[in-house]
Amino acid sequence: MSLRTSLHNIPFADNLVREYLIFRGFTKSLLSFDTERKTDRISSFRVDKVVDQLFSLVSQYKIDQIYDLWNYLEEFIFSKTISTSSTSLIRTLDLSLKRYYLTNAIATSNPNKVKEFFDTYGESLALHPDWKDWFILPFIKNPQNHEQFGIYFTKEWIDSFSQTLSNFLSLTFQQLKLPTILNFN
Repeated sequence: MSLRTSLHNIPFADNLVREYLIFRGFTKSLLSFDTERKTDRISSFRVDKVVDQLFSLVSQYKIDQIYDLWNYLEEFIFSKTISTSSTSLIRTLDLSLKRYYLTNAIATSNPNKVKEFFDTYGESLALHPDWKDWFILPFIKNPQNHEQFGIYFTKEWIDSFSQTLSNFLSLTFQQLKLPTILNFN
């Protein structure tokens, strides 16, 4: 059975778990399981849904939820599937996601979200050389036209980032070791 077929069986496996919990009378576990299913962080491993979710969080300026989802992916997905050679790509995607958040906030005339971002995360980001020049972003008039930042406001860069993220997630999800419950025929 292919991984793709197995991942499409997640709803069926979820129903098996529900059925078992009901059979055993584990009502608190059932309620908890149903609640967590409604907030499935990785949309049953559907790459398009995960990317859409991240981009939607960017457009809603929900930086804490972006960090939360990305940290979840790093801790529970990337760390189990990715070789150390891919660590720099993960770091680049994380950097790009945060930069997209900032440029989106500026492009949609929400400079307060940029300030909030740097107030909250600036201290930890200041430790990374990749962020050194980005602290001036809120003080530049028309950063869309700035030689250093302009590229991050273009549709081409956003599309490229989205495609790279999609490709990376697709490869990552394909490398997942399936739990036994999804290895049925």
